[in-house]
Amino acid sequence: MHYHTTTKSAAIANQQRHLQSTRILAKSKDLIKSFGSDDHTKICLDKGELQVAGKERESQFSSQFRDIATIVMQKTLNPETQRRYTISMVERLMHEIHFAVDPHSNSKKQALDVIRELQKHFPIKPL
Repeated sequence: MHYHTTTKSAAIANQQRHLQSTRILAKSKDLIKSFGSDDHTKICLDKGELQVAGKERESQFSSQFRDIATIVMQKTLNPETQRRYTISMVERLMHEIHFAVDPHSNSKKQALDVIRELQKHFPIKPL
């Protein structure tokens, strides 16, 4: 039975690749049978996965990294000067502690985690 399932899955995958390469759209009756709807947009949104290009993903990480650094800058002081660190200084310190952005966690929570970690290595005072 497992062999049959695997063969059937492989056959379906081959058929899908063929349809994609020839740009043939599935028939409405086949879509309704498989997905319960023939609305291409609904099927893609409900069953599909969003593919993000590498440059777009890098841009999102870069933007979130900058957001986190901005929050850290706004919520901390250099205890020696009683002034805020610059954004570039905060970003450099974040790189030095090998901070990695978690795209599934919000920036404020990550900024608070960064502040705690920075306090272990550098003179930094939370506001």
